[in-house]
Amino acid sequence: MRAVRDFSERQSQVFLLISTFLVKYEAPELRAINDRDVIEGLAALASTYETSVQGGGSAFEGDAAVVLRRAVETAREAGAAEAANPRAFLDFLTRVIMRRPDADAAPGPDAGEAPRLILP
Repeated sequence: MRAVRDFSERQSQVFLLISTFLVKYEAPELRAINDRDVIEGLAALASTYETSVQGGGSAFEGDAAVVLRRAVETAREAGAAEAANPRAFLDFLTRVIMRRPDADAAPGPDAGEAPRLILP
């Protein structure tokens, strides 16, 4: 994924945390969030962290600002690629972040059998 191509380990963890939050967020009834909402919120947070870093903020705040700006950039790119979909970025994150609920529940056909060794 291009969005995390040059992140440090901590930045990757922050991106995963933000992405997971966005995917699992349950909006109030009758008000689903879309990419525009996400872009505005992430950009505001990024500005806050960037201001903090200029005033001598922590390394985490600097990493968070970088991650948030990259997330905004990625959301804008996703929206441009799928202009008809107001949730292009959120749909992308859902495909990447969420595991299928049946991935662990449905073992393969040979899951209960011992491995077989064929000897000549």
